[in-house]
Amino acid sequence: MAVPANGSQIALLPTFDGEAGSDVDMWISVILRMARQFSWIDAVITAEQSTRLASVAKNKLIGKAAFWLDTERRGGAETDIWDSIPAAVAPAPARPARIGLKDGLIAMFKVDISQLEATEAVMDLTMKSNETINVFYVRVKWAMEVKNHSISLEDKALAQYIEDRDRDLFTFFLAGIPSKFREFAMSGDTPPTDPTTLRKRCAQLEAMQSRSKRIAALNTHLEADEEKKEESPIDLLTKEIAALKADFKCFNCQKKGHFAASCPDPKKPKPAGQGKGKGKGKGKGKGKGQGGEGGQRGGGGGVGYTPAPNYGQHGQYQPAPQWFHNYRGGGGRGGRGTYAVGQEG
Repeated sequence: MAVPANGSQIALLPTFDGEAGSDVDMWISVILRMARQFSWIDAVITAEQSTRLASVAKNKLIGKAAFWLDTERRGGAETDIWDSIPAAVAPAPARPARIGLKDGLIAMFKVDISQLEATEAVMDLTMKSNETINVFYVRVKWAMEVKNHSISLEDKALAQYIEDRDRDLFTFFLAGIPSKFREFAMSGDTPPTDPTTLRKRCAQLEAMQSRSKRIAALNTHLEADEEKKEESPIDLLTKEIAALKADFKCFNCQKKGHFAASCPDPKKPKPAGQGKGKGKGKGKGKGKGQGGEGGQRGGGGGVGYTPAPNYGQHGQYQPAPQWFHNYRGGGGRGGRGTYAVGQEG
């Protein structure tokens, strides 16, 4: 039994704007299919159901289609029924015949295209490089609807029309797919004879190709990882040293790329004043104490000096004054002298 429409169901219906490229036949078929799904209408639409369906459908008209509906109302046309009522069965006050909303939309917005042009458009369809099998299949189906635009919805429901449509869909889809898909799909002992099976066979090959590409990419990644693993720690250290050498400056020749120990140029003498100096000073004196040993770099040996030790109470050693420190010798600071316990000489 038919039930009235509710707001949540009406919101699911598609809109129709009447713009170029809009398929009024397709929109009408969707409205009828959803109306039956929601139980708004019965198999045979009654007068009450026709009025309710027209009221619902008018709310989904926008753009040019809504403007056309408003113009029809101002002109006195009755658009409050879905199906047209012939004059022979129309109620007496409403004679002559009443044009329904469905037929009015078809008369206004149905595309006027010749059968030859529509057929040629379908025959020129080819699958694009960025298209999948399923996307191309849907595109061919839409082109078939355009080709058969002049056929009424009643005739499209006939078994003969469905058979002819499926045969044309099979032919045009098979002609538009790449040769590798065509050869794969039609091979074997039982090649497909209907468009649905043909599409599934082509989708199988597409899935196999996609899987092969993923496996190849994975193998390439694994091979790259294996090459990295084959490098030993010594190899990695050698690469790091080579990278350091590239920016390292040799102290001998002042060139980059090697160390001074492996410099190919003759070793240059060190500038004066950078030699090592050694020297010891000895002296005798009372008390115990030890001076520093030889020392700072210098061109010649340092001159040792024996400072007089200074003993405090109970023989406690006191450091010598600052001016007792050793002299510089030979261009560099000499080492500190060494003194031992003894008596004044």
